[in-house]
Amino acid sequence: MYPLKITLTFMGLFSWLFTSCSPKQQPAESAVPEVIKSVEDGFVDLSFYLASHERLADGTQVCVARGMHLGTEVGFRIRLPATWKQGTLGNSGLTTYQSTLNLESVGPASDAFMAMLSHLYEGSLRPTKMVPAVTLTAISLEGAPAQLEKGRAKIKLFCEPEEEGDKASELYYAELYLNIDLASRLVEFKEKDPEYRDPILRALSGTKQP
Repeated sequence: MYPLKITLTFMGLFSWLFTSCSPKQQPAESAVPEVIKSVEDGFVDLSFYLASHERLADGTQVCVARGMHLGTEVGFRIRLPATWKQGTLGNSGLTTYQSTLNLESVGPASDAFMAMLSHLYEGSLRPTKMVPAVTLTAISLEGAPAQLEKGRAKIKLFCEPEEEGDKASELYYAELYLNIDLASRLVEFKEKDPEYRDPILRALSGTKQP
């Protein structure tokens, strides 16, 4: 029979070995923060958490914006091309980069994003489902969208009608702002003009009716 002191020593040693050899507990994933909503002077601006940023082999960048709204996760994916055409903005001398980018659905969270947006916009359209992807014309107002690692990019987006004519322009043409900041893990979805709310909802939901 081992003395009590030796027995306790062995128990302590086995306990240490078991703890050291066992797989370490991974920390739980951080809670997705609430979408920050700013309603000033009639404009609805939203800020999302930049959950991920990936650069693919062909140079395409993929960002996922996430947030919570009334207990439901909302979000969408941004797919930015590798190549942007450099130019200047009018006579300002400001360097700009132009291309197209995709806003894409990530599933139920994007449908919830559409429902949230239609509610906040308070219009007659109330879509509850986002299309798999929508292509928008994009022009930078600050930064280089092809090099998000180098700093914040402020991008102006244009929803452009497929058909010509005043009626098509009225129903489907819109402008908005999309800002991406890797350092701050922030994606901003901001209004240009409240008159563009219905066209934005039509573009993101694929709604063809007035």
